[in-house]
Amino acid sequence: MSNIDFYLMQTQIEIFNLGDEVRRAYELFPDEFMCFAFIDLVKSSRFRVERGAREGYIRSEHFFSIVRSVVRVCSDLFLIKEIGDEVMLASRYPRFLMEGIILIDLLIERTALNIHDVTFPFTVRSCIGAGIVKRIKRDRIDYIGTPIDRLARLMSVRDAGSSVLVGAEFVENVSSILPEYKDIIRLGPERILTLDESKNSREPILYRPLLVDRKPLLNADKNFIPWIDYSRARRR
Repeated sequence: MSNIDFYLMQTQIEIFNLGDEVRRAYELFPDEFMCFAFIDLVKSSRFRVERGAREGYIRSEHFFSIVRSVVRVCSDLFLIKEIGDEVMLASRYPRFLMEGIILIDLLIERTALNIHDVTFPFTVRSCIGAGIVKRIKRDRIDYIGTPIDRLARLMSVRDAGSSVLVGAEFVENVSSILPEYKDIIRLGPERILTLDESKNSREPILYRPLLVDRKPLLNADKNFIPWIDYSRARRR
């Protein structure tokens, strides 16, 4: 038997054994209701082509730094992963996730006013969803499930009239608190992904643009969770 034949045989045995192992593991993974958001740095590839890899890296690190700073002060908001120029956040509570996304967007806008550099200003686009998923353990905690797949397809939407899109399932779970934000947030009309955008999803994917008025937002510190958490963190 040649070395390559031996290698192939050993690898196939490992793959076969792994199949049984992961099937058993999947059944043991707990089901959880979670809220998720993907945040993407807009036109990052074009920026690297035009400005070079070094400037693209600096720009991305500014973006990641802003996201991490918000995660650090927001209750129950978790940074699940950083992928290229995109991040995935999670929370058990719709309110915390929505407010965190709004704060990231506001912080990016304000930072751009104070940093005069070719890496600024930049913009991001976000999609927020919710639903039952499997919590799995790899090198770190991760999640898989239909809600995340739907969210990934929402990220393909362009020119929706808002930088934040909200899946229909998330809207259902956050609707009870929306009256608190009546001067800050409003939801655009419900839309449906085209077949191309949904990659021929078996079920329709519904979403709504989230429209944020930043001026009254700055006076919302009495009931806006990230503002409260940040104040607490500074007093420690």
